[in-house]
Amino acid sequence: MNERILVNPVTKEKVRLLAIAAETNGAYSMNEGLMLPDGVNSLHYHRILTQTFTALERPLHLYLEGKRVIRLEEGESHTVSPGVVHGMFNPTKFTVRYRLLTTPGNAGFENMLRILAGIAEEDKVNTNGLPTDSTTTALLMEMGDTYFMNTLPFLTPWLKWKAWQARKKGVAKELLLKYCSSWT
Repeated sequence: MNERILVNPVTKEKVRLLAIAAETNGAYSMNEGLMLPDGVNSLHYHRILTQTFTALERPLHLYLEGKRVIRLEEGESHTVSPGVVHGMFNPTKFTVRYRLLTTPGNAGFENMLRILAGIAEEDKVNTNGLPTDSTTTALLMEMGDTYFMNTLPFLTPWLKWKAWQARKKGVAKELLLKYCSSWT
């Protein structure tokens, strides 16, 4: 697998990493993606990351705040601020091409994407594309500044504890070594 191309068969996405945080001195990360028909990524939010979605080919659909849907036509963009619940989906019969600019650049977010693609290929995710293992979910949420809405809010302290415990046991190191070791 090309380390710059991530394929997630569950969310039906193929992402090409155009620029990673290490190359932009942390200013931004940029991906270009393809989402197949019926593709979807889980509702989530970020505490520090701002994301700008741009439809490049065919309309791109975004869920916002868990209830509002917007449709971006080719060339249109929408910026999602930290704390705003969002997710992408493709309800059409066509493949959608989009660009995602994430600021600031975040190696943890990039590693989270890489790990999610790897464990999805190994069938270690649920139908929403989230890890079946709560420890991995906890680590990825923390690592990627990505808080999945499928995770009940009252579980957040427990998930933080799970992530701390897993880091202490070296699980984070193992995931990074297995799925992210070839990153430059």
